[in-house]
Amino acid sequence: MEETNKRSIDSSSQEIENSDAKKVKLDVESSIENSTVEGSTVDSSSNNEVSISSIEESSSVEASTTEVTETSNTVESTITTATEETQETNNEEEDNKEEQTEFKIKIEKLPQYINIPDLRKIFQKYELRFWKCKTNLKWDFAFASFKSEEERKDAINKLNGLKIKTSNIVVIPINDNKEKKFEKRPSNISRKGNVKEPEPEDTRTPNEKLMDQVTPFWRFEYKKQIFKKARINKKVLSAMVRNFNQLGRYMEEKQKSQLGWVKEASEANRGLICPLDEVVKSPVLTHYRNKCEFTIGHDFEGQKTIGFLLGLFREGVTVVLGIEECVHVPEKAKAVVNHFQEYVRNSDLDAFNRKGHKGFWRLLTTRFYKTGEDMIIVQVHPQDLTRERIEQEKKNLVTFFTDLMNKIPDLHITSLLFQESDEVSNGATEKTEMEVLMGSKYAHENLLGINFRISPNAFFQVNTDATQLLYTTIRDWCIDSVPKDKKI
Repeated sequence: MEETNKRSIDSSSQEIENSDAKKVKLDVESSIENSTVEGSTVDSSSNNEVSISSIEESSSVEASTTEVTETSNTVESTITTATEETQETNNEEEDNKEEQTEFKIKIEKLPQYINIPDLRKIFQKYELRFWKCKTNLKWDFAFASFKSEEERKDAINKLNGLKIKTSNIVVIPINDNKEKKFEKRPSNISRKGNVKEPEPEDTRTPNEKLMDQVTPFWRFEYKKQIFKKARINKKVLSAMVRNFNQLGRYMEEKQKSQLGWVKEASEANRGLICPLDEVVKSPVLTHYRNKCEFTIGHDFEGQKTIGFLLGLFREGVTVVLGIEECVHVPEKAKAVVNHFQEYVRNSDLDAFNRKGHKGFWRLLTTRFYKTGEDMIIVQVHPQDLTRERIEQEKKNLVTFFTDLMNKIPDLHITSLLFQESDEVSNGATEKTEMEVLMGSKYAHENLLGINFRISPNAFFQVNTDATQLLYTTIRDWCIDSVPKDKKI
């Protein structure tokens, strides 16, 4: 297998790459946000223009990254299936009949990667007749069931304290009381029954919490950020070696030969699946995001506010904080937010509340490019408003943003879009069309002499300057891979 070099192009000083431990990524470590391309298509057109239409990246914390390979997705899928293997000797109907006569044990402190066949051999060695057995390669424990109390006691006597590899296992009986089986463990008790140390009191200010959420590395100097990001990538590449080796346990001998390159690659690269180059530093460290999605909601005092959610909605968080101290947001975007926030607060229509599904104003998106083209998207929930009222709000928006260009000198809105959405979740959606209120439906950006046409929901790297480095690096790799006699 040809060696694949991996280089991280760092496009922000503030943001952490939220690495998936099963993927090799070419990082444009622009911010903590993970920008993921889903279904993008590139269409050629005249005037050396490229049109990109795709589902946009997640509006949550993103670190702009480009995947070098997706092989590990398959690995992860296969391993997940394998690690969840459960061996049961009876069919479902028999299980139901015998459900009340099950005698269970839990085997703790098992060595890593013990599977069902391994446990079966142990039971056979000690002449133990188990009924059902369940474990997972991610667990350090297993469950086994017997048909009588005598069989269970025999298993406990023979197995408890048994040394398997370097670990002495612990075997305990389990009460098959169904009410207790699903009893929730107290939050201060660990899985092994130990009392957890109380977590220290969170003394951060709301703004510090928000910055930790959207730009986790903002507290570190840039040199340390680069070091931390490089270490994350090393862990990813090292994990891939382990995952490939783990996958080999479930292959036939003929198939295992296909993984011979993994050992060679690991030995050649100090335990990594491929070489890892040094991080290419970003040319810009602050105010670099060309695209931002701002939630329109309410702050702690219930006042209509435009900014970022202070936490996750699934955890019950609906508070929105302003973005004045966010170092990755451009100053021009902050100015637009401040003016539009005043407009929303003066409106008789409320901000959308995801808990009660009430409110009109939902989302403000800004997309600013070095070509001087600026795109603004306003998303609303129509509620039960009449079409006449909604049409009037559209006209009001056109007037507001036209006047706003006179207040913000470097703001050039070439595309003002309006979208109605009755979805529960925040973020742009393709389920409803975006209506052009002013200008064009597209914006343009120029990279390495190529003009990219960007549609409202299209993915485009969020740090333009770092993207130049990303594409230049890929171009150089491609050129280096071409034989000298084939180069033009």
